[in-house]
Amino acid sequence: MQSFIELDDVGYKTKQREILQHVDLSIEPNQIITVIGPNGAGKTSLLKIIAGLIKPSSGNVKRRNKLRLSYLPQNFSLPLSMPVTVSDFLGTSLKTSGLSKCEAIKMTSLEVSLSQSVHDVSGGELQKLLLARALLTKPELLILDEPAQGYDQVMQAAFYQTLQELRESMQCSILLVSHDLQLVMSATDHVVCLNTHICCEGQPGDISQSSEYLALFGDTRLSSQFAVYQHEHDHEHGADGKIIHNHDHE
Repeated sequence: MQSFIELDDVGYKTKQREILQHVDLSIEPNQIITVIGPNGAGKTSLLKIIAGLIKPSSGNVKRRNKLRLSYLPQNFSLPLSMPVTVSDFLGTSLKTSGLSKCEAIKMTSLEVSLSQSVHDVSGGELQKLLLARALLTKPELLILDEPAQGYDQVMQAAFYQTLQELRESMQCSILLVSHDLQLVMSATDHVVCLNTHICCEGQPGDISQSSEYLALFGDTRLSSQFAVYQHEHDHEHGADGKIIHNHDHE
């Protein structure tokens, strides 16, 4: 298997509801994939399944043997009562045989000292610090759940540029969730629109011109460079859960 990870008809449900259904997805080497979709679409669950943190309720997940991957959660905080320096945080339970702490900090353009307290680091810097921590093992696949949250527009653009540079310098694949549509379109190889199932996917240049994509987003969705995605169904589901397209929207 040349792909890093392959998902075949993956589903995930809890006692309350069905979160994912009939998801097929392949992650290739040296690829940036961005997942977009509304709140409750199953984006975080999908990332956790790919990272191996939770098991799917149905379907199969195949990973390349000995694949090195790192996962950055959407939310992270340290108790104020826990004194931790940047050096301690980067070194906690990690083997640093891949990158040194200073190398990881430099690659994320993080302006902190190793002796600085993590509690003195700003929210945006903490996101970069988490990214630096994830880079220490030189992952082949980097999984990021809304890594640019809390950034202003200039910082968002710089962060996505950093991800592109990391892909080139480390020759890794990156899978991320984002709501920054215009930035996503210019900084990714493959876009996946998720709303419990994959509504549409493809290369940014192709998918942005497809009738299905335009039916989902509409021209007004891209009027602002940092527009927030709002999902609109252009299809229905059959009894088996498969998608039935409504061609009136095409």
